[in-house]
Amino acid sequence: MREARPIGPPRALLGRVARFIARHDLIRVGDTVVVAVSGGVDSCVLLDLLEQLSPSLSARLVVAHVHHGLRGAEADRDERFVKGLAGARGLPYVVGRLRGLKEAAGRQGVSLQAAARDARYAFLAESREARGARVVALGHTMTDQAETILERVLRGAGTDGLGGMAPVRDGWVVRPLLCATRDEVLAYARFRGLTWVEDGTNVSPAYTRNRIRLHVWPALLAENPNLERALARLAEVARRDTDLLDKLTETVWNSSAVQPGVDRVEVSVGALLEQHPALRFRLLRKAVRVLTAEVPGVTVGHDHLAAVLDLAERGGGFKALDLPGGLRVELEPERLVVARRAAADGRAGDEVELAIPGATSLPTGETIRVDRVPRAAVEGLRGHARECWLEEDRVDGRLWVRYYRRGDRFHPFGAPGPVRLSRFFIREKIPRARRQTIPLVLMGGRIVWVVGVRGSEYTRISGKSERVLRLRLEEPGEGAATRVT
Repeated sequence: MREARPIGPPRALLGRVARFIARHDLIRVGDTVVVAVSGGVDSCVLLDLLEQLSPSLSARLVVAHVHHGLRGAEADRDERFVKGLAGARGLPYVVGRLRGLKEAAGRQGVSLQAAARDARYAFLAESREARGARVVALGHTMTDQAETILERVLRGAGTDGLGGMAPVRDGWVVRPLLCATRDEVLAYARFRGLTWVEDGTNVSPAYTRNRIRLHVWPALLAENPNLERALARLAEVARRDTDLLDKLTETVWNSSAVQPGVDRVEVSVGALLEQHPALRFRLLRKAVRVLTAEVPGVTVGHDHLAAVLDLAERGGGFKALDLPGGLRVELEPERLVVARRAAADGRAGDEVELAIPGATSLPTGETIRVDRVPRAAVEGLRGHARECWLEEDRVDGRLWVRYYRRGDRFHPFGAPGPVRLSRFFIREKIPRARRQTIPLVLMGGRIVWVVGVRGSEYTRISGKSERVLRLRLEEPGEGAATRVT
């Protein structure tokens, strides 16, 4: 390990941290603060600094420690150390013992480190709520920040990635030590006579961060001793620029150019291509994130988004491509549709019985009303997009609605015979992304109405029945509907 190279006297760190806290509004007067203490030097220094600053802030501190259950006796030692540290300082103490991390990582398709991080943050969030705290303080330093940025650069990060760790995350995670290097933290710990424990995994070459720290970092520091501050400044600039881009993206997102839905986001191709290239990427990335927010481990990278933009820029009619996370992108003449494939496929299993008579609300939001009307009221009418008619005598008492399934066949009104429904959709120029959302009315296993598109030959009125069922697709709010779930 290299020798500490503090910029100023160790005692000056207290004032710098106090100013950093005030500048970024990390801790307010009267706050209860949960301090995450692993037992390492960074978190021990954080606790010492906050304890000295707490009287001036009227702040109450709670020590929180996470036992990941992954390092055996060493982890038990860390827990005993932190518990003793909290006791010696007269501070309340909470510990979280995490179990089943390897199984959770396997289930979620993420690394063990990612699963541990998520579980750790979940425990800290619970501790914050249980103790009535406003924030949780973490011991990340400027050196951690620099290593994070360097690691992300090696992985091909964009502007957002270069922003590194923010002083405040999600409104409740704060990092008061981002203004101090690891060397300054070590010098302060020695100056104060603090004790701490070392995590053996911090020198294991199994982790990318450790390989950078042990092999790459010393060589870079030899070239630029102020590299930590240079990368920290880069992160601050990147976060500032990202904040502006986010606001511009949000403005376009909230305009008529974007139509977000539960399972799909539609973007006007014309409006998309009018934007600066930076905003094009960010709009598409926001659409992806909206649709994959609850899917762990999904990475839709720059190359994926570039392929989507290439699709939009080339144009040329209906085209499609698949993205990670169960997403499909489809290009239509005037819009780009990003949709969940899994959700669309899942609709094929939805079956709803129509109320006769009555109005039935469908899973995709449409309402179909069924009324009994005299035959004379529909004589001479033919296949219709928003309405269809069935002779009541031919209905076996039940009408069903479901959605497209592979192999479906349909006999369009006026056609010589049945065709594959997929071919009918193509002929009608119905985009692939919409096909799974179009309700199909079935009678006795036959598709009698592609709702909102066309009725079948089975809707032809022969004149033999005195009463006819009229099926009508209603506009939202047009009438009260029987909600079907």
